[in-house]
Amino acid sequence: MLPDRVAKEPPVLNPVSQDLIDALRASLPAACFRPIEPRYLEEPRGRYIGQAGVLLAPATVEDVALIVLACNRFKVGIVPYGGGTSLVAG
Repeated sequence: MLPDRVAKEPPVLNPVSQDLIDALRASLPAACFRPIEPRYLEEPRGRYIGQAGVLLAPATVEDVALIVLACNRFKVGIVPYGGGTSLVAG
């Protein structure tokens, strides 16, 4: 039996809303916001193309925390990326 604090069903996630973007803009430096360019959405081998409602490049741990808190508040999923390890597709 699972403990009560573990979700028994997957969460329902929302798309990125203007309210979320406004909340992020109110709490993050402008430098964190990046234009959504194809190079950020394409898997390096060209096998997959993703989607994004907003693209952020946090500079500090505090920026990351603010992003996670805001996305949790609005129930929006996050796809983290960092480092460019050359490990792709899983």
